[in-house]
Amino acid sequence: MSRNKYPEQSREKILDVAQKLFLEKGYEQTTIQKIVDDLNGMTKGVIYHHFKSKKDIWNAVTARMAGDSTQQRWFENWPGKTGLEKLQRALLKSLSEFQRYDVAYSAEVMLKDPKTIGELFLKNLAEGTNGIEGYVIEGMQDGSIKTEDAHELAEFIITSINLWIGIRFTSLKREQIINKFELLKRVYDGIDVPLITNEIIDMAVRLYDNLQIVQKKF
Repeated sequence: MSRNKYPEQSREKILDVAQKLFLEKGYEQTTIQKIVDDLNGMTKGVIYHHFKSKKDIWNAVTARMAGDSTQQRWFENWPGKTGLEKLQRALLKSLSEFQRYDVAYSAEVMLKDPKTIGELFLKNLAEGTNGIEGYVIEGMQDGSIKTEDAHELAEFIITSINLWIGIRFTSLKREQIINKFELLKRVYDGIDVPLITNEIIDMAVRLYDNLQIVQKKF
């Protein structure tokens, strides 16, 4: 009875454990039994009460990571005087508050698991683009962003920052992080969208250094 008294808590616990295993071992190497083994007494019956299959769990995990309601709310009401400033401040906030250990231990595994990287890529691209496109449009209207293609620019921002750098963050070397952000700064400056500032580059390096400290503890 006690296991089913708080079904939402049970579901979230299953997703927490499954997410950790998917990121550590990859999709193919994670089984329902391994998830059960890490749930401290929860049975397969409870898992199948919430999810039909491992694929169903995977879908819920990736949705939570790349497009859940928390992330949707994160895209709302960014501070700043212009659309560009709002994007810059949001990027700074993301870098300064990025403390999830998931990325620190999962980057290499994710890059070796095509299913994981592929599905997270698609979800991240779709949700991220939808989340920032409104700020790009705002920047076009206030003159801080020079573009005629709001959707394409929003996709490029997500792809260049979250996917080209972010998803591989801890598998890169420190100098590669600096080089990539400095290249992005030149690219964005060149298209009259000065999104990347020196402050953002410095924050990215601080994040990298902090994650290296975290990794050494495990």
